[in-house]
Amino acid sequence: GQVSGAARQIAVDEFQMSPSTFDVMILSPRAGGVGLTLTAANNVIHLSRWWNPAVEDQCSDRVYRIGQTRSVNIYLPLAEHPAYGDRSYDLVLDKLLDEKRMISRGLFVSTEIGSDELQRRMNVPNSSVDDALDPEELDRMEPLAFEAWFGRQARKLHLEVQLTPRTGDGGADLLLRHPTGSRIALVQCKHRADPTSPMDERALDDLDRATHAYATAGALRVAVTNAMRFTAAAEERAVQTNIKLLSRSNLIQGLSELERAMRLRA
Repeated sequence: GQVSGAARQIAVDEFQMSPSTFDVMILSPRAGGVGLTLTAANNVIHLSRWWNPAVEDQCSDRVYRIGQTRSVNIYLPLAEHPAYGDRSYDLVLDKLLDEKRMISRGLFVSTEIGSDELQRRMNVPNSSVDDALDPEELDRMEPLAFEAWFGRQARKLHLEVQLTPRTGDGGADLLLRHPTGSRIALVQCKHRADPTSPMDERALDDLDRATHAYATAGALRVAVTNAMRFTAAAEERAVQTNIKLLSRSNLIQGLSELERAMRLRA
């Protein structure tokens, strides 16, 4: 914030003119989240977390802008205290920021985190909200809200849920991991305003991209929709490529089966 706009632009231009060299630009989350194009970079390391996840996401988006030609990696170094385990400050804050991102995808509410909420979570590790919805309610959701809803259902089954960036998601909306192992599931959600219209193969196309983008050998792949069913072509392709399909009739049951499969393979 103390660097003038002209001086900052000179530094950005110099950085952008050397895409093939190893350069590092150190920015605060506030400065890094506004008015910058840093497509010469392809690695973002968040050394200092911000209380509002939207600010943090804006920083990551600086390297996802038009003109980026390489895969982008986002790193979030976390420290686990040997005495506190999953109640360590970094781990609790990371989970809380992820939950705020999930809420912001479905609701127009503030995502700012208060210190009292963080402290409460660190003292009470097993906090959950029962927000199950009738399937018909899903049809009135926006696509991002549908993703958030599915993520919350996965968390109820004690799966770890990681949201992918809104831009440059690589073909996956959510990454699921079972707490007892390293096996993950790549999830692509597709929402239909008209659930009677079968879902086509677009979710499967995205999952094929995600397999390469996340380099996750052996990952389970899941296509999720609120539509009544997938097209026959999508169902046939899913069998051939070992992709699990969850449609309106088996969203919750299918998620439970996925959790069991991940537990057994963990």
